[in-house]
Amino acid sequence: MASPLLPYANAILIVNTAPTITMVNGRITRDNAPSNNVIVQMFMKRQQAPTTELGSKKVPKAQNDGTILPGAGGEYYLHRGYALRYANTVNSGYPDVTFDDNITADNLPSHLVWTEITGQPSWLVPGVTGQYRLGNDPIGYYIVGGTSGTFGGIGIDETIYNEVGGVPIVLSVGEVQN
Repeated sequence: MASPLLPYANAILIVNTAPTITMVNGRITRDNAPSNNVIVQMFMKRQQAPTTELGSKKVPKAQNDGTILPGAGGEYYLHRGYALRYANTVNSGYPDVTFDDNITADNLPSHLVWTEITGQPSWLVPGVTGQYRLGNDPIGYYIVGGTSGTFGGIGIDETIYNEVGGVPIVLSVGEVQN
């Protein structure tokens, strides 16, 4: 069953799934499957906050003397929402789909084959990085901060997951600025 949030999906991210590295008979081996992009369609919200840590202001905090400025890479924002479905671009026959194609959450290539996210994907875990777009905002770069609900994924979280579909996700997102 598709998530009731799917008609309101407003964000996508691209995850590059690298080949798997394993140990076989004492030797490090690599899965020779081609590395590919996975496109994830999501329903997300940018968190607003009055501090530079969450990126809503591009000025120093009031309590410092102006010597601490945002990093050279620009500000970052915290985004929260649900990862609803994904398309493996190699399995869809188009391994080179990127944000260069000008895709947004409501303008996705029609050839993609979608899979509903009903559990935690092994490739979407804290620490994963890649490209992200919320609505028509400029392309951002993300780090997955968490993929669990407010209550650790149990209790009321399980009820919410069943009704909403997808998995909760928290991203730290920033734009590269010149």
